[in-house]
Amino acid sequence: MLSKSQIMRGLQCKKSLWLRTHKPEERQLPEKVEGRFEQGTSIGELSQKLFPNGALVEFQKNNLELMCDQTQALIEQGCGTIYEATFKGNGVFASIDILHKDTRGWHIYEVKGSTQVKGIYIQDSACQYLAVKDRLDIASINIIYVNNNYTRFGDLDIEQLFCVEDITESAREAELNLIPVVTELHDIKKHTEEPRIDIGLHCSNPYPCDYSKYCRRHLTEPNIFNLYRLKKEKSTSITEMEW
Repeated sequence: MLSKSQIMRGLQCKKSLWLRTHKPEERQLPEKVEGRFEQGTSIGELSQKLFPNGALVEFQKNNLELMCDQTQALIEQGCGTIYEATFKGNGVFASIDILHKDTRGWHIYEVKGSTQVKGIYIQDSACQYLAVKDRLDIASINIIYVNNNYTRFGDLDIEQLFCVEDITESAREAELNLIPVVTELHDIKKHTEEPRIDIGLHCSNPYPCDYSKYCRRHLTEPNIFNLYRLKKEKSTSITEMEW
């Protein structure tokens, strides 16, 4: 099984996925990442107020199976709103920020601290759909993001703070393309040799990689990346020529 985070890592760089599996000790979090994690947690908790009185599946770092069992138990008990609902299916483990049921069926809501829907969020939601589609009747897939046009006066208005965008069609299309990728990423994890992938724009797009220092270890100090305000595209192309 691959977790959603592993798939997203592999989509950005297969070498990063292999390193996370075989050389976890070389991982170094980029600057300010922890602050973004905390911000994401705060946004996630606030968004739950859009669907109040739900049940939370507690995170179990080393026991995703237990999270799946707890999710299934809540569904069988008739719970209509579940936070961090976790499923496994089609080779994927994935947690859903908010899973809500109404007369149409179940609705997936992925929460982001961004002020717009980005392409990478479609892939993210496609992973969730791939994991859950054989278990539940999914009526819609949605992104909840921050409304940057909202100005607070008095009490916080949760309905105004967030925007909700339906991405069902895009996520289902992305899920179809994701199935062969999951198989490939499973194979990458099993390889005994480190993939030969040079540094490039993918090292920071869409997210800063936590193995950047490891992959740049062959560069002397100072190097092209130390030059002030040099565009990433230019520094990368120069480095690739030197490498």
